[in-house]
Amino acid sequence: MRSFHLNLFSCAFTLLATSPAGAFVQDRLQIAELDIVNAYPELETTDGKFPLETVLNEIHRVFGWSFIFDSRVVAGKKINPIKGSVELADTLAERLAEADLQLKEISEKTFVITVTSYADRAKEGAPGNTRPFNDVIIVTSSSAVKTSPVISGKIFELDGRYLNYFNAATPDRAVFELPQTLASISPTNTILFGALAGVSFLNMRGLGANRSMVLVNGRPATPTFNSPGAEFGVDLNRFATPFLERVELQTTPSSARYGSGATVGAVNFVLRSNLKGAEAGAHYGVSEYGDREQLSLHFIAGKNLLQNSANVTAGLYLAQSSGLIGKDRPHADDGFGVSGFTEKGRIQGAVLEDGSFAPFPGGGSFVPNLDGTISPFIGSPDQLFNATNDATILPELDRFMGYMSSSANLSNSLRVYAEIEAGLNATKLQLAPAPTGPKRGPDLLTGSAAVIPIDNPTLPQSVLDLVQDTFGAPVQSVVLDRRYVEL
Repeated sequence: MRSFHLNLFSCAFTLLATSPAGAFVQDRLQIAELDIVNAYPELETTDGKFPLETVLNEIHRVFGWSFIFDSRVVAGKKINPIKGSVELADTLAERLAEADLQLKEISEKTFVITVTSYADRAKEGAPGNTRPFNDVIIVTSSSAVKTSPVISGKIFELDGRYLNYFNAATPDRAVFELPQTLASISPTNTILFGALAGVSFLNMRGLGANRSMVLVNGRPATPTFNSPGAEFGVDLNRFATPFLERVELQTTPSSARYGSGATVGAVNFVLRSNLKGAEAGAHYGVSEYGDREQLSLHFIAGKNLLQNSANVTAGLYLAQSSGLIGKDRPHADDGFGVSGFTEKGRIQGAVLEDGSFAPFPGGGSFVPNLDGTISPFIGSPDQLFNATNDATILPELDRFMGYMSSSANLSNSLRVYAEIEAGLNATKLQLAPAPTGPKRGPDLLTGSAAVIPIDNPTLPQSVLDLVQDTFGAPVQSVVLDRRYVEL
C-alpha cells in the first residue's frame, strides 16, 4: 500500500514598516531585527550606551555572525545601540571606531575586532597613551549561558552544527532525543494510521500533539489531518535537515502568547536565508543491522541583489528511506508478534439447527491438520502464526521538497520578505493478513468467521465426528476462524 501527501507547507508575504524612531520588536522565537534597547533595557547606561560584549552576543544570536577578539580589548567598552539589520557591518564598524576599535571581515559572517593602530590614531588626533599588548588571546563572543534572565532556562537551541553532528536524516530524531519530548507518534507506531502512516508528530511532555505547537520561522506550521481518524499535527518529516539553520524549543507553557496549541510549549524551525553562493551535498546511512538504508541529496543556492540590500535563497531536497518488515530483525524469531489466528484456521464452534451459535465447552478450539485429523488448540509454537514476519514495522519513506526565501531592505524602516515551502511525501507499507473470527465482523452471530455447511464434502470426517460428539443436536454448519494469507 502506498500513500502520497502533497502539501503546500506554508507561504508568506509580508511588508514590515516601522518609524525611524520606533523599535521593531518580535518574539524570541521569531526571526527578529536587532534591537538591543528592548532586549536588555537593564544594561543601558545613563548616556544611552550598552556593553560591547552584549551587543556582539546579540548580533551572534540573531544573525549568526562570529567575532574574534582579545577579551582585554573589549572589556569595559560601551557603544551606542544598533537598531535594524540594514548595512549592519558598516553601522557596527562606526560604533567600534568611536571606541578606538576597528572591524575587519575575514570570511562570510566572521569578523576580527582589533585596536585602532597608533598611526591611524595619530591621523585622527586621538591620544596614543595605551601600550600595545605583547600577547594575543583569541576568544569568540558567543557564550554558553544566556545573558538575558527572561529567556534563560526556557529555550533550547539546536543549531546547524549540532544537527550535522547528529547525522539525522530527519530533524525529529534530534528533537526526540531531548527529555522534554516523546516519540509517541513516529514512523514506527503509525503503520495502522492509513494515509498518515509514517508521520512524526511532536509530543512535548507526553500531553498530546495538539498541545505542542510547531512554528516555521516564527509562524504556525500547517498541520496534517487524518480522516476519518482524530489524529492531527505537524509532520516533522516535512523539514529537510540541510534547510535548517537552527531549531528552537520553548519548553514552558506558551498558550498566552501563541494560542491553545502551545499549552505545553513550542518548537520553532528556522530555515536558512540570506545565503550567498551555492551548496550541494549527499547523505547516506545504514542501520547497525545493515538494513534501513537512507539516501538524500540536496542543493541550496542564494544570491544578493540590489547592491546587497536584497537576497533570494532557494533549495531542493530528495530523500529515500527503505522500509523494514518483521523478519528483517531478530525479534521476529523470538516469538514477537505471534497469534492464534493462523492460515490453517481454528474450529471455534457450530451453528445449530435453530440458528444459534454454540461454542465448544470451556471456550476451547481445534486445529485441522493436513492429514485430515484435528488437534486441540494449546498454543504450541507449531500452532501459532507470526503476524509480524511479513508486516511492515517501519514504512518506506520517499520525500521531495523545496523552499524559497527572499527579503529586501528597502530602507532603514521598510523590509519586505516572502517565503514558500512545498513537498511530496510518499510511504509504502504492507500489513499482516487480516484475521477473521466469530467475535469480530458485521454478522452479529458469527462475525467475520468462515461458516462451512455441514454437508460440505471437503469437511474431514474427524470434524464431523467432533461436532456430533460435542453438540449431539443437529448442526447446520461449522464456524472456522482463519487468517487469509492469500489476500
